[in-house]
Amino acid sequence: MRLHSCPCRPHASVKCSSFLSPRSASKERPRALKLEPRRVSALSADLSPKCPSDRNNRGTPEKPRGNEQTPRRATGFLSGSEELAVRGSGTHPLYLGVGYATNLPKGTYSGNAVDAFLLQAIGVGVYGNDEPLLHDAVLPARGLPYQVGTSETGADFIVGDGRSESPAALLRIEAGVELRFRGSSSVLGQLLVQGKGVGATSAPQGALVVEGTAEAPVVFTSMNPAPAAGDWQGLYFETLVDERTRIDHAEIRFAGGESLTVGVCVASPGATDSHADCSAVLYLETPPPSAFIQSTLFDTSAGCGVYRGWSGDDVNFVAGNTFTGLAGCEQSNVPTDNNDCSNGACK
Repeated sequence: MRLHSCPCRPHASVKCSSFLSPRSASKERPRALKLEPRRVSALSADLSPKCPSDRNNRGTPEKPRGNEQTPRRATGFLSGSEELAVRGSGTHPLYLGVGYATNLPKGTYSGNAVDAFLLQAIGVGVYGNDEPLLHDAVLPARGLPYQVGTSETGADFIVGDGRSESPAALLRIEAGVELRFRGSSSVLGQLLVQGKGVGATSAPQGALVVEGTAEAPVVFTSMNPAPAAGDWQGLYFETLVDERTRIDHAEIRFAGGESLTVGVCVASPGATDSHADCSAVLYLETPPPSAFIQSTLFDTSAGCGVYRGWSGDDVNFVAGNTFTGLAGCEQSNVPTDNNDCSNGACK
């Protein structure tokens, strides 16, 4: 089923802009809508549509075609929406951009072919679209994991676009959220948070706040049924780290795939190259303002835990975190201002 404006003329007892309905037989492009700030519920496979044009010639409801609900451009839930039910879908219950997940209502989303929200990085329900997030948003915990990516070609989840004229954007992830990343042998998914160029200098732009707790950590992991190290790239911070960024009580699992980045220092003892293939890559122009990753588990990585790709101050990410099953070091060394890595092997 897909999110539609009602194709019929509204009747006194029907608010056509406030419910989810099966796809109409009409070929007219559905118009975007926003749900009203009141109790809303989706039509699922066992409920009748509320619009006469959604009925076939016999006057009975058409059977939904098994597609997930798909909020389109400028479509979202207003604050106060609640008790949304999506069930009986032939695939995921919802496909939405992170920009419109902020007010995703509490409700019932299980009982579908794939019990996971299908997520992209912008508020547009278009397959393969991985445009950056350019406004503040929240990923709420709603009982199902979020799957990032729509095909075997992988998918990036991007906060900030690096353009000088673009606004800042902060993504906040609530405790208990699980993000599953898809990858392939050629392109691996990642969560990319980046700064921007401003004239001859740079400035923060994207920020990430992960609000996990000991009881409900935020989990970043592979979506593969039999996960393995290197299934996806990991978290990647580029240019500058916004001082608002912090990661508390997270788990980063099965990452460390190829980042397509070559740093200065090696990521594994005895390595002959300086490929930055790690669970978290910090490829920065200046040191981060703090060791912003705390109480976090780095587990089963094909590379190191944290790649420290800047020169100067030695900001330590080992203290306060846990590292298990890494193929590389817990963290790479930090090169000197002269790009010298002769300060011993990383551990």
